[in-house]
Amino acid sequence: MSDWSLSIAAWVIQDGNYPDFERGQRAEFAVAFYAPERLERRTGGARTAAGQGNGWYDLDGTVVGITESAWFVDCGIVVYSERPPEGIRVGDGVVGCTLLSVDDFRYFESLAQLSDAPPLVYTWDLVRIRREAGPYVLDESGTLYVRDEAKRSLVEAAATDAWKDDDGRAEYVFDCRLIGLPPKRTSDTAIYY
Repeated sequence: MSDWSLSIAAWVIQDGNYPDFERGQRAEFAVAFYAPERLERRTGGARTAAGQGNGWYDLDGTVVGITESAWFVDCGIVVYSERPPEGIRVGDGVVGCTLLSVDDFRYFESLAQLSDAPPLVYTWDLVRIRREAGPYVLDESGTLYVRDEAKRSLVEAAATDAWKDDDGRAEYVFDCRLIGLPPKRTSDTAIYY
């Protein structure tokens, strides 16, 4: 698969990790995964991810690396997450629902320096940028603002404007095309300090 949808929150840009992005741009970044529920472990694993839409995937992957602070899963591309599950080993298969996101900074700032972490910075063409348009509402406790699930929607945007879109709380989905270059450890798009 060469087309992927990846999420990114405005704070990732606001923190100075990347400049604002624009449609049609070629960009370099790693991909992180978040599993709201523990991934199911099994013997062996495929290397696929079936898109559910808006950055969510049914992942069926193979663990290809583990460090003290992260683990790496091949699902067609190699993605990472923090805090490896206890007892997980290279070669184990994992399956479950995950959100794939542009690396916030953890890979390019620290994990890339570890010899046992694989190169994860891929080259992408940003085919389309979409921004979450659903309003924020107070949650049931009345203390936290969350998206109104009944009104969630995405609108197309020519570029991100992380400081202004949604009063600086924007969430985006990048529809990306993977460029057939080998992954590397550094990014020409990320901002290093």
